[in-house]
Amino acid sequence: MLSCWAHGFWPFCGLLSFLATSTFAINPFVQYAVDFPDPDFIVANAGNLYSQYNGAATSIIAWAEQMASYGPWSVTRKPVRAPSNDPHDYMSWAPYRWPDCSSVGNKTALTNEEVWKTCPYVNRDGEVNPDRVLPNDFQSFFNLSDAVLYNSIAAVFQEGNGAASSVYSRNVVKFITTWFLNDTTAMNPSLTYAQMQRGPKGQQGTYTGVLDLRGFAKIASGILILRKSKNPDWTRDIDSKLIAWCQKYIDWLRSSDSGQRAASAANNHGTIFVNQFAALQLIVNDVAGAVNSTKGYFTGIYKGQLESNGDQPLEASRTHPWHYRNFNIAGMVTNARILQYADPKSKHFGWNAKADHGATIRTTLDFLISTDPGASGETDILAEVYPNLAAVAVVYGDGHRKYANYVDQKGFGGAYANEPAVLWAQRGAAMSAKPFSDAVAAALSRIALETGSFPSLLSGRTMMISFKPDGRLERPQEILCQLQLQRCGMLKETKHGLRQKGHLKNGREHLRNRAEIIRDLTATATEHNDTYNVVIWHAMDLVRDIGRAKTHFFAMTLTRNHEATNPRAWYSFVDAAVLPLSLLEEKFDNVATMTANEDGSTTETPWSPLAVLKTHDEEMIRKGGALGAALIVAVELSKKEKSKTVAQAVKETSCPGISPMGLWISVKRSVSVLPPVMSNPRIWKACLKNAMDGYAYTMKRTPMPKQA
Repeated sequence: MLSCWAHGFWPFCGLLSFLATSTFAINPFVQYAVDFPDPDFIVANAGNLYSQYNGAATSIIAWAEQMASYGPWSVTRKPVRAPSNDPHDYMSWAPYRWPDCSSVGNKTALTNEEVWKTCPYVNRDGEVNPDRVLPNDFQSFFNLSDAVLYNSIAAVFQEGNGAASSVYSRNVVKFITTWFLNDTTAMNPSLTYAQMQRGPKGQQGTYTGVLDLRGFAKIASGILILRKSKNPDWTRDIDSKLIAWCQKYIDWLRSSDSGQRAASAANNHGTIFVNQFAALQLIVNDVAGAVNSTKGYFTGIYKGQLESNGDQPLEASRTHPWHYRNFNIAGMVTNARILQYADPKSKHFGWNAKADHGATIRTTLDFLISTDPGASGETDILAEVYPNLAAVAVVYGDGHRKYANYVDQKGFGGAYANEPAVLWAQRGAAMSAKPFSDAVAAALSRIALETGSFPSLLSGRTMMISFKPDGRLERPQEILCQLQLQRCGMLKETKHGLRQKGHLKNGREHLRNRAEIIRDLTATATEHNDTYNVVIWHAMDLVRDIGRAKTHFFAMTLTRNHEATNPRAWYSFVDAAVLPLSLLEEKFDNVATMTANEDGSTTETPWSPLAVLKTHDEEMIRKGGALGAALIVAVELSKKEKSKTVAQAVKETSCPGISPMGLWISVKRSVSVLPPVMSNPRIWKACLKNAMDGYAYTMKRTPMPKQA
């Protein structure tokens, strides 16, 4: 069978491949530096949070499943060992240390191992040595902490608010057991070899390495969520063993030189140390200790961290000052949240705390967003401010619309409202204010009122829809699918723009190559499966009858715009239909793939799209907790063939794009809140055309059609 890549169909093939693996309309996964969602708030409000902040909740579930697919993790699986040669010892290398072998006097090329041990290492602040990723314990623990947090929250979104077993809670147990408790894979409770500087004098870890396990704040939140929801998968035996491990690690932090120096550090290392230490105290049920640790921070090193204008001199002197200022603010916010959780009577203590010159957490965030990250070459990390912006806006309020305007000006829009951090920022609106997502919505509404346009989060055009009281479509000349999708929380703003001209490199604009365009195609396909999910669920009537996915498939036809230079315009939607699987069964009868052998012969293997669907269906149910899978088929037509029906196109092409798509319970919940009129073919086809013709890559404002 011919490959679709041989027919210049690669953009849509790439898109279809992601339909199979990324079935949520989610913001792209990012790792928040440090955070502590309030466990009491999450457990008590799980149902309301899921419905009111469905976009953020959907992102959390998707991120939970995405991270779970990478685990479990263990220190015993890194390709190099610590100097102790004990596979259970955690190890990482100082990120900004580089070897200087000029004085070694070697006469032959040094092996990597010889470089690590014999060459002195020098510091280059802000320049990450790329080989630091080789002992991958740091990234593995960071992934572990995210997987534990998001799977714990996802567990309480299930029936019973987390009190029942689920694939998410079982994931948490598997990850915790593998990293901490299993005799074969567990980490020793110390950081003796964390952020080693290497070289003849650097075979021990440094105090900066304590920062590596800052993910304990997320882990503590996740564990407390399972405890408080009385999840049956989190057993007393597992809990007691984790407490024992954490207590040994606490003892090491208290007694070791690294732990003591991290605790007394005046900059972000000291801030984040308190995050980690207080979180560990919560895990071992030392709540009073967590209160003392966090209060001690706000009456201690915090006092000297801020100038009166909110700047942070110890972070401002770094090579990447915007990042380090924001990083330390994240630590401040997390300490305030841990204290608020551990001692509700002191819930305002951290937020109201003033440094020696009168600044607060709000003051320092205000200073940060008044600075230009581009001045230090850090424009690409602007989104790091998301969680801190959400926390401050909710706690202190946004009466003058400073934060809403910042979101508007920076083009965050719908992407911000669907960040997981926005969901848990709503924690009781600690000192005032409406939920920040309301401020975002208000900013978008203001654009519509002032400009007569609506920021389309799905494509380059904007359309209008309205319904009669009985649910029938009124004035069906245009359809604003975006607003309907946004209503059920499925829309996200893309962070990947596709254009022929790329970003500045070395001060000059450059033409993007094929590899860069393919990278962004796949990234955007990951982010923007919202339309395809909504359309397929409605067109195939899966909300009412999931079984139709086993008897029918969804097919669409497209035309290629060969003269187009902009990737957004490469394809145009022609038509779509739901067809019986028997059509594919007939088409691919007696079809095989051919593999070349080393001896020059070939091997034929029977191939069937139905077998592909069956395998994917079973795998998604078994591994991902999905309801099953549906088959998606796309056919490219020449402009002369546009009159063909979808069935004709599928039958007559030798190279359709074929891919299964997972069917997830959370998507079903989201789609179920849309009006029944969305199942009208006229509507879902227009919705699909809207997305396909714009290729879901723009944030463009266009005039709104006026209502008659």
